[in-house]
Amino acid sequence: MTVGGQAGNDDGGMGIWTQARTMVAAPRRRFVAALCAMYHSALGLARELRADAERSPYPQHAQSLLVLADTADSQASALAEELRRLGSAPDHPPLSVARPPGRNHWERLTADLARVQEFTKRYLELAQHWDVMFEESAATLTRLVHDTREMERAIGELIARSDPHASD
Repeated sequence: MTVGGQAGNDDGGMGIWTQARTMVAAPRRRFVAALCAMYHSALGLARELRADAERSPYPQHAQSLLVLADTADSQASALAEELRRLGSAPDHPPLSVARPPGRNHWERLTADLARVQEFTKRYLELAQHWDVMFEESAATLTRLVHDTREMERAIGELIARSDPHASD
């Protein structure tokens, strides 16, 4: 064994600092990938809510859906800011709305509620999983959990005031 650590070294030729950087970089890449996926999803949700607002038979529901779309856009902006803070630039997803439309307004609202509930769950999972390593980002995600719970409440109220049997 030599003093420089070259002979007898069990790190496969990789220095200890390189190993340390690799160990830190892998979780960061996974976290950035998760935030980027949520960013794309938030932009998609905003587009879906706007499309649902355009098809809404109730003007007051359309206005509420547009406010919710703005909230989803705000969430996407918060996620983009977190990505930039972590040294990554958010890319732009395709502009199409992938979700097939429901047969009526009530079905579309029900699908919107399920999608927003998934957001709440995913934001909470990410915040809890990464709270030690990425404390500031976890705080942002926790705030987004509160935002999506408000969105759930608002969509639930719209569903309650909609006729599930009315056709478009």
